Amino acid sequence: MKEKNGFFATSIIYSFFLVFALISAILLSNYAHNRLLVRDFNMEIKNDLNARGNNKLANLKNLLQDSDFESGADTYFKTAGSASKVINQHYNGSFSIKLDNGVGSITQRLDLEYFKKLKYNGLQNGHIYYLQRRYYTFGQTVSFSNANVYLQGTNDNGTTNVYAFKTLDYNNVDNPNLLIEQSLFSNLNTVSIDGTFNWGVLGSIVKVNSTAKIWDFVMEYNYSGNIPIYFDSFILIDLTQVYGDNIDDLPSIAWLNRSINITSFIDNKYIINKSDSRNDNNIKSYYSSL
Repeated sequence: MKEKNGFFATSIIYSFFLVFALISAILLSNYAHNRLLVRDFNMEIKNDLNARGNNKLANLKNLLQDSDFESGADTYFKTAGSASKVINQHYNGSFSIKLDNGVGSITQRLDLEYFKKLKYNGLQNGHIYYLQRRYYTFGQTVSFSNANVYLQGTNDNGTTNVYAFKTLDYNNVDNPNLLIEQSLFSNLNTVSIDGTFNWGVLGSIVKVNSTAKIWDFVMEYNYSGNIPIYFDSFILIDLTQVYGDNIDDLPSIAWLNRSINITSFIDNKYIINKSDSRNDNNIKSYYSSL
């Protein structure tokens, strides 16, 4: 009798063990299955968020390597004539370029090795570029007898193509949305706020139609005034790469002037929310004339 009771007790224990093992196996199986479902669901959410984020966020890259002229002379830029690097006035960093009476120029090679660091392929055929410059005039209105700012592409055969930046002719009352090439610095005046003269901002755009691989940024002028002019914090951005080929999606020059500042760039890169420009109500019809 004791042997039977022992047999039944052992059978009951084994039965409980088998039931426990079966339940554990089912739970483990469900856990593994649910884990896979959660992983796939999380991946789907992650991909969706990345897609939405990529559609809204853009990494602006300043294509001018030394926009604040902090490097030594002739390292990344060259000055000629009455243009010189100085330390007594600056918008950002410690230096700026001073333009005195006479003829002068600023030239900067768009370095391909620098582009590689930015993960940028160089200037692209058919793309539109935005240029921003800060200037200071001590509150005096100044004008240039001649001024040109352009991108110069050198082809494999040695020939060059020049693409002049254009800015809005704000002095044209009849057509304030007219783009002009010459006299880009006509009637510049440093902004005065509460009696303090601040640095002004000048924005220009250009469309490149060339497959050249070597590019130079050039700013040349003929100035006959007595007031020195200071330029600093140059920014060159590929708008087409950031906003796409549809010119209707491009923000206005006025919006770019307000929204982009060299002080926001880290290692010449700046993350911007493209949807911020949706409130840009400025007329942008001039893009179609490039």
